[in-house]
Amino acid sequence: VQSDVMDRLEESQGQLEAEIRKLLHAVTRIATRALEHAREARSRGAAAVEEKLERIDEVERDIHLLLGS
Repeated sequence: VQSDVMDRLEESQGQLEAEIRKLLHAVTRIATRALEHAREARSRGAAAVEEKLERIDEVERDIHLLLGS
């Protein structure tokens, strides 16, 4: 009886460990994708801000030309 209980316990432990490994792999994939999306968003955001700053500089130069300064 004790041997049977120990066998079942080991089997349950193995199944639990396998399920935990699967979940950890899934969490790792999700976190990796989220990080990639965050990096892309940050990159797009930085590029958009840079474009706006360049446009502001152009307008500022045009204003100085119009004012003659």
